[in-house]
Amino acid sequence: MRDQTNRLLTILEDMPATAPSRYALSEMVLIRAATVFEEALAAIAYKIACGATFDNGKLDIVLVTSRSLAGARATMLTEGGALASPKQWLKWTRAKFISQSVKGVLAPSSHYVNTCQIFGTQIADLFDARNYAAHKTNTSRTKYKKLVKKQYGHERRIQLGYFLLTKNLSPTSNIEKYIKNVQIIVDQVVAGP
Repeated sequence: MRDQTNRLLTILEDMPATAPSRYALSEMVLIRAATVFEEALAAIAYKIACGATFDNGKLDIVLVTSRSLAGARATMLTEGGALASPKQWLKWTRAKFISQSVKGVLAPSSHYVNTCQIFGTQIADLFDARNYAAHKTNTSRTKYKKLVKKQYGHERRIQLGYFLLTKNLSPTSNIEKYIKNVQIIVDQVVAGP
């Protein structure tokens, strides 16, 4: 995961400041960063359910153990066997959805769930920007406007690409912050309690 996010940061660093496609490229980098993050969170949850230890050697609180990653996913889809028919999919885009995805398999007080809850705002911001880049729906536009207002303190009409490349009172751009947040959150999850 770190290799992939570092490659995304390198793409941003190597991009010429005057490149006409830099806004579109920053949106593609954002979508890729969000995808890498989702895949990492899912893989970590599956591995924890299979009994993997954290970097500090400790185990998380697992309610239902699985023998394989596919088995862990299947168990999460049925909430540890509590559901007669499985969920259609697991969601990793909000702290609330992450908790629901691991419900019945990882304890609500587990390090994994707690860490995702702690970073809930950063996760939501990443996916609000990502959803606007990917879908441009009315709902995603509304959430993007709230994100811009939070960043600038008032409403501003700016393109997403411009917003991502902006260094508003900071030495790093918003897209760099999102990518670094992905790295920080994943590092905190795998570090252990």
